[in-house]
Amino acid sequence: MSYSSDKRVAIAKGDRSKLVENALNLIDVPSKLKPTTRVFIKPNLVRLPSTSPYARVKGAYEPTISPVGDVNHRETIESLLKYLTSLGVRDVTIGEASGGAETPIIYKALALYELAEEYNANLVDLNYAESVRVPVKSMVLDRVWVPKVILDSEFTINLAVLKTHGGTAVTLCLKNWGIGIPPGRYYGSNKAGSRWAGADGTLPIHNRVPLERVFGQEVAVSKVLVDVCSARPPMLNIIDGYTVVDHERLGASSYRVRDANLVVAGYDLVAVDAVGARIMAIDPEKVIHIKYAQQMGLGTLDSCEIQVVGASIDEVGIPCNPLERQKETMLSLWHSPLGRE
Repeated sequence: MSYSSDKRVAIAKGDRSKLVENALNLIDVPSKLKPTTRVFIKPNLVRLPSTSPYARVKGAYEPTISPVGDVNHRETIESLLKYLTSLGVRDVTIGEASGGAETPIIYKALALYELAEEYNANLVDLNYAESVRVPVKSMVLDRVWVPKVILDSEFTINLAVLKTHGGTAVTLCLKNWGIGIPPGRYYGSNKAGSRWAGADGTLPIHNRVPLERVFGQEVAVSKVLVDVCSARPPMLNIIDGYTVVDHERLGASSYRVRDANLVVAGYDLVAVDAVGARIMAIDPEKVIHIKYAQQMGLGTLDSCEIQVVGASIDEVGIPCNPLERQKETMLSLWHSPLGRE
């Protein structure tokens, strides 16, 4: 079942302990769930926290770009589990296919095994999960390996992070799902086989195709992640905006983390990313994977169609710096056409 016809995008701001609950209530998530609903959550746990002692063990390939904020906050995951439990949902699975470390190491580093036990949830490593080859309406790929646990779930939740990204200007819900669900057993580590190869080669990104850029963004990555999202789009999309990560200044190699204390949520995958981009003062019309996703029918970035509920973009906006080569993606004037309901 798809709820993408619902163009509401909720923005909750304030007390972190209530952000997830407030955002999801604004878009009537309780009406979509029953106690028996099989729920799957895909967090963004691509790397290990740099301050974790696990960052130095075998299988930890790279630390986060900052001590906090580069991956989901454990508190956000807990808030989501607590919310689902309050609705009586009993069948919840959390899955990630990390590219920056062996997934179980990240689970250990964030004490997610303990959290899953507390809330009676399952934890799976999507890199090695049983998978099915799914045909897609293609930009690059014609079929995509998708973990069976996702295909068998009745309600899929995409839990992304608020941050800019060198390859795609921003990394929000589309990228979290499109690069994060393909299993490493078929596509290799980091989905590009940079550390170990997969049985089906690698995704045609980075090292497998000529590097082509538009507005400073990698075209191949942008098209591939849209293809993956087309195979099985998530039903609910959430951006963890407890913090926001960007470059310290335009063109700087160093990163900064700032408190943002917000959560964005909605059913339309493209609309949520469009709102997330605008919050960071990035023009979604110039983020090519968001544009491609709209072209492929995954949702809308049209400000006239998106209904922002809760706080307005202007109220929560926190302008961010992409790479120097992506400066054209920045909104020249900090103004959003999307106001408050």
